[in-house]
Amino acid sequence: MSYSFRVLAAGKDEAKAAVEVEFDKVVGSQPVHARDRAAVLANANAVIDLLDDDDAKDVSVTCGGYVS
Repeated sequence: MSYSFRVLAAGKDEAKAAVEVEFDKVVGSQPVHARDRAAVLANANAVIDLLDDDDAKDVSVTCGGYVS
């Protein structure tokens, strides 16, 4: 089962929250992804944390993956 989504947020904290909301939607429609939820969120948050803090720029995150 595969998934992909994109979020756009004003800052890093908002982006992290938006990724969690979108991934929860994935789990809602594809329950098998409950297995990789923690790993996906940890990875997304780690990458978001690498970004500079810049109030003049939005944060765009694209996530995709699959379980087979």
